[in-house]
Amino acid sequence: MASQLPRVVGNLACLGLLLTAPAIARDFDVAVTDALKLPFAVGGQAGGLVQGRVVSVGGTSWSGTPVKKNWHVECRVLTDQGWEPGPALPTSRADLAYASCPRGLFVAGGSNQEGESDEVLALTDVKPDSSWNRLASLPHSIQGASAAIDNETLFVAGGTHQGTARSQLWSLDLKATNAAWKICQPLPAPGRSHCGLVITGGKLFLLGGFDIVRDKGLIIFDDAWRYDPSRDHWEQLADYRIPGYAWSLLAIDEQRVLSVGRVRAQGDLRGDVEMLDLRQGTIRKVAELTGPTCCAPLIRTSPQSALVLGGEPNALRTRTDRVNRLTWKTPD
Repeated sequence: MASQLPRVVGNLACLGLLLTAPAIARDFDVAVTDALKLPFAVGGQAGGLVQGRVVSVGGTSWSGTPVKKNWHVECRVLTDQGWEPGPALPTSRADLAYASCPRGLFVAGGSNQEGESDEVLALTDVKPDSSWNRLASLPHSIQGASAAIDNETLFVAGGTHQGTARSQLWSLDLKATNAAWKICQPLPAPGRSHCGLVITGGKLFLLGGFDIVRDKGLIIFDDAWRYDPSRDHWEQLADYRIPGYAWSLLAIDEQRVLSVGRVRAQGDLRGDVEMLDLRQGTIRKVAELTGPTCCAPLIRTSPQSALVLGGEPNALRTRTDRVNRLTWKTPD
C-alpha cells in the first residue's frame, strides 16, 4: 500500500454459496493455515471462482532499484498441480471492482499507469483457449469501486472518478443479452472509495470506505447502509459505527459476515479475521492470519472454507504472495 493513498478492492465476491443454515453460534471459531503461495507477490487484484477453480487476476507489485510499481495482466488459476497460467486481461489493471457467481468472474473499471477504465469483462472458463468477454462499459470510468452479485445482477458501488469519490450505484442484468447498465438510487451519504460490499438475504450492504479531502486528509467512514434492490432504496443501519476500508467480506448467514483486511486507521494493517454482526452493529476478532494484509481477495471455496490471496502487508510499497486458508464449522 502506497503511504499517500491506500489501495484495495473492497468488495467481496458473491459466489452463490451463501448458507441458509441457522445463525452461527457465539463460539464460532476460524482455523487459519498456510496454503500454496501465489506465483508472485501481488495486491489490489481481483479474485473469485470460475468453473469451481480459484482465480486471481491483475493487481500491482513493486520491484527493482529504485523501486518501480508494476500493473499486471496475469491470471493465475489454482489447479490440482498448483497455480497455473490462465487467460490474461486485455490490459493491465488493479483496483478493480469484482464479483463472481456460477456464471463466472466479472471485473469492472480499475486503473493502471495510463489512468482509469470503464471496461467490464467476464471470464466464464479457464481452459487454455479461454478468453475474457467484454460486456457493456460502465457509465463512466471508475477505480476503487466495489462489486457484488445477487440474483444474476451485478452491482458496482462507490469508487473514484477523476479524483473525486463517488456515491453511485449501478447494476447490470447478467441474464439479458446486450444489457445496459442501470443507474440505481445513489448512496445518500458522502462518496467513498474501497468500501466493503456484501449481499445477504437479498439485500446489499455497503460498509465504510474512505475519501481524501483537501485540508482534512484521509477520512475513514464508520457507517453502514442496506440497499433493497426490489425498492431501489437505501437505509442506514443506525446502531453501526465500525470504521474501516480495504476489507474483504464474506456472508456466513443473513446476520454475520466474515471480514479480513479491515484498515481502521491509515497505516494500521493487521492480520485480524473478524466476525461482523450486521444486526447488532458489533465486530469481534475470531482468528488471525499468518501475517497482516489488505487489498486481498477473500474467496469462498466451500460452505465452510475460504482462501485469502496475497495483498498488501504494510504501507511500505510491498506485496505478499502468502495465501491463507480459513476453515470453520457451523452448528448441526
